[in-house]
Amino acid sequence: MIAYLDTNVALFLAHGDLKRLTRRAAQAIERYELLISPMVLLELNYLYETTKVVVRGDAIFEELYNSIDLRLCSLPFDKIVKTAVKESWTRDVFDRLIVSNAKANDEAPLISSDSVIGSHYSNVVW
Repeated sequence: MIAYLDTNVALFLAHGDLKRLTRRAAQAIERYELLISPMVLLELNYLYETTKVVVRGDAIFEELYNSIDLRLCSLPFDKIVKTAVKESWTRDVFDRLIVSNAKANDEAPLISSDSVIGSHYSNVVW
């Protein structure tokens, strides 16, 4: 079974900040094959470009690939966008596409500490 990591959780893991995870999230990370939406990779790079993080997104992804076998989802982008156009609860394009990626992949779990996402996607694990 698969689960997706949200950007915030990917950052927690990359920084070794495991104390920020709930028990439920930590158990899910141990149990599932982990994926990220390509939008998470883009958002990580955006955070680097805007100096909110000090490591490039591709380096964070590579670190997580090597440490926890994190994979980049290869679901067709058109399928994700067709799901995203039905979402109107946020103007944040990153959140909209990250949630839609999980939804488009059979309502897969999304591990996220974001309470707004949690209130709009029923399969958030936190």
